[in-house]
Amino acid sequence: QQAQGGRKAQGWLGVSILRQPVVDVEKDDSNTTSISIPLAKLQNWVVNVERNSPASDAGIRPLLIMPDAGGVVYGDAIVAVGGNEVKTLQDLQTELSTRVVGEQLALTVEDASGDRRVVYVTLSKKPSN
Repeated sequence: QQAQGGRKAQGWLGVSILRQPVVDVEKDDSNTTSISIPLAKLQNWVVNVERNSPASDAGIRPLLIMPDAGGVVYGDAIVAVGGNEVKTLQDLQTELSTRVVGEQLALTVEDASGDRRVVYVTLSKKPSN
């Protein structure tokens, strides 16, 4: 699967990432700042996992906002790609932009409890729909 010019096509992971960082700063009586909700502790929260995608195959879990229940079910945030830490959406996009179809990749994801796990994906060609 070669792109024009003989270079392999960019690989597809099959996730959508929360684009707007969430800021949640509380000050207590001692004027100490703390972050109280998990959504504000990390960036790169996965909000959608495409069906039949490398991310789906790897078990990456999306964040679910449940307005009727008034809550959020936290999924995974991508915190490293191939061992390289990604703190921002720009970091993540930069890291993934160099990856090609068929490449095997280790992603480190973190959940709202702070538990990290490494998942392995093989990037594919983005389906045309």
